Amino acid sequence: MTTDAPTLFDDPRPGGVHRTDGLGPRLAAADTTNQIRWGSHRARLLNVYSHCHAPEGLTDDKAGMFAGLDHVQATRRISELLRDGLLYFTGQYGLSETQSTARMLAITPAGREALAGSKGRP
Repeated sequence: MTTDAPTLFDDPRPGGVHRTDGLGPRLAAADTTNQIRWGSHRARLLNVYSHCHAPEGLTDDKAGMFAGLDHVQATRRISELLRDGLLYFTGQYGLSETQSTARMLAITPAGREALAGSKGRP
């Protein structure tokens, strides 16, 4: 017995559940949402690193302190900035607030461009 009635497994949406437009629109949307927003934690940290004149850079603790962030906020945002290539490890080590060894980071040219092009910058 065959019927043409819909079942629970039929997709009522035209074209089914899979997108056919490719990755283009989603990647374009991701580019606009990943911009640095002026005043955000990421922008504040990049601003601190951009004004650091020491060639060896800053530790995470000092950058977070100068940006007005607590340790957890600073560590999370700095790891994102490192992942995105906006900060880099200088190869130097300094002392953290707890007197343990801490890496020194500095801003990359891409980080300076991201900061200059941040949304909402005055």
